[in-house]
Amino acid sequence: IEGDMVPDEIQQKGNDKNALIDPKRKWPDGKIHYAFHHGFTADEKSFIEEQMRFLENKTCIKFVQSKPEKKANTIVYITNGDGCVSTVGYAKKQRRFLNLNQAHCLSKAGRVQHEMLHVIGLLHEQSRPDRDEYVTILEENIEPGKENNFAKADPSEYTTFGVPYNYLSVMHYPALAFSKDKKSPTILPKLPVNPLLLGQRIQATEDDLKKVNLMYKC
Repeated sequence: IEGDMVPDEIQQKGNDKNALIDPKRKWPDGKIHYAFHHGFTADEKSFIEEQMRFLENKTCIKFVQSKPEKKANTIVYITNGDGCVSTVGYAKKQRRFLNLNQAHCLSKAGRVQHEMLHVIGLLHEQSRPDRDEYVTILEENIEPGKENNFAKADPSEYTTFGVPYNYLSVMHYPALAFSKDKKSPTILPKLPVNPLLLGQRIQATEDDLKKVNLMYKC
């Protein structure tokens, strides 16, 4: 399971790579119910919900604030523990969550959108089956024990919907992701693209949003 995606029972059975094509992993009617855990300020909640509205305006996904006790197993709990991590897609009768540490995750809109797109059902851009045509993974520079974060998806379980590889995707890892010494690149583009552009967290690209719209048949 890749770094900011949390395994659940379905993923532990080896099906985490089909989040984009398995209809059981899509949110029914594209509607995502959520509830905030205590600990967020009003401004922080507002910032998070701004990213929801951004995604809603570009797709047919709808985020609906709900009471946890009414939808205990079909709701996304937004928590504020360590790190920026989330479960991927929908899973019937399994609790989903989106963890956004205030100090790090809320510093950029794209960081929040990245995790929300995982919740919707997108995986990392460099997990694509065709990624070797576009990037080189420098395994010798990866922090020991973190190699699984660079696993490539099985083409029989993952679809790109025909959307071109996008180095600027908000779902792409940065060039130094999981670097063993924080300075040796683990990902290098094969095309003439500045490696520093990888992993941008400004906002989701049109291609990121296009995948959501194709996934949910918007």
